[in-house]
Amino acid sequence: MLKEPKEVIYAGIGYDKPWTRDAAINVWNCCGFLFLEVSKNTLLSVLTEDAMDEIDKRSARPDFSVFCYPVIDMFKYTHQGTANIITNYSQDEKIKEFYSINLQVNENTPPAFFWHTASDDSVPVENSVLYANELSKYKIPYEMHIFPYGVHGMGLSEEDEYIGQWKELLINWLTKFIIK
Repeated sequence: MLKEPKEVIYAGIGYDKPWTRDAAINVWNCCGFLFLEVSKNTLLSVLTEDAMDEIDKRSARPDFSVFCYPVIDMFKYTHQGTANIITNYSQDEKIKEFYSINLQVNENTPPAFFWHTASDDSVPVENSVLYANELSKYKIPYEMHIFPYGVHGMGLSEEDEYIGQWKELLINWLTKFIIK
C-alpha cells in the first residue's frame, strides 16, 4: 500500500535520476485532508528492514510543508466530516490520537508554513495553534499567520488582497529558510 503514494510523490517532484535526492519534497495542502491521510502512512515513513523495493527503502518525509486552514485535531477542534473520513467514522480514542497530527509531532517533523483565519467556521483556528504549540516544543521551524477574518476555503485568496498576501509571505519564508 505504501508503494503507490510514494511513486506519486517521487514522480511529481521531477527526479531526473531514480532514487536520488535532486529536489525538495514538500506537502502543500488546503484543509489538511491529504496531510492526514498520506502523512501517517507514507510521508513520514522511515526506512524499514522489510522494504520490498527501492521505493520502500526510501523515506518520503517531506522537507517542508505548507498548509492553508489545516485540520490537525481529531478531537475538540476537528472538522467532523474530515474526521469521519480519516478515521472511518471510528470513535476509538487511539485511532483519533493516531490521526491527530499535533499528537504526532516529533524531532523528525519537517518545517512548516501555515495560515488560517480566526473567523473560519468550518475548521477552527485552534487547529493551527495546536500544531504551532507542538512544533515549538520540538523546536521545529515554522511560520504561522492568522488573519482576523475570512471564510474557510479561500485558497489562493485572489479576491482578498489582505489575506492573499499569504503567498508572498510563503515565498519569503521559502527563500529565507528552505531554499538555500
